Amino acid sequence: MFKKIGLLVVIIFLFSCNTKKGSATVDYGKVLNHSQMTDVLVDVYLIEATMLNMVQEPNNLKQYKKHYYTYLYKKHQINHQQFLKSMEYYCFHTKELSQIYIDVINHLTAMQTPQTEQ
Repeated sequence: MFKKIGLLVVIIFLFSCNTKKGSATVDYGKVLNHSQMTDVLVDVYLIEATMLNMVQEPNNLKQYKKHYYTYLYKKHQINHQQFLKSMEYYCFHTKELSQIYIDVINHLTAMQTPQTEQ
């Protein structure tokens, strides 16, 4: 399930990225590095999967989503703007973004796979 969700999100992000020349010269401030972005996106998809599986009233879902994302930003010591700027940056650096998503999918798959005792 995580692979399907991850693949869908990768496709959406890659097609939503604007590739106009000159647009990539925007000052992105502090962009999350590869490892940080991977960790944040893993948590984003866990939040989104949780939200998909919740049976609640729409207003309650908005409150839960706000709560989860507030926790996400606090956990990773970032803010919403920094996350958006990082996503925008990686949309212009699609090779890096593709590798990040490969790592995200691998991480989510490892979480889903039952661990056998050794």
